[in-house]
Amino acid sequence: MHSEQPSTLEPEQSAALREKLLTALEKITSADSAALWAQGALAAKNRLAAADAKLVEDAFEYRLSELASSDTAEAADDAAPTTTHVDIVGVHEQARS
Repeated sequence: MHSEQPSTLEPEQSAALREKLLTALEKITSADSAALWAQGALAAKNRLAAADAKLVEDAFEYRLSELASSDTAEAADDAAPTTTHVDIVGVHEQARS
């Protein structure tokens, strides 16, 4: 099986595609959507100039860390004990002999 290496874009085209990918990356709201985005963006990212590709990779890693810390904070909030106070008025227990 022969796989051709995608051609690298010209600097102006690479910069424009980099900005498009970074803009799309900012809109990712979950790890699942990040995985889907990465699958779709990989071929495009591989055509970027090396410096632009590195910026996209770094931004993706940073976004994943933001999502992970956000998920961790939400999980901690969900796991925090809640205090419920119930007043029972007028209940009397009779002792049985």
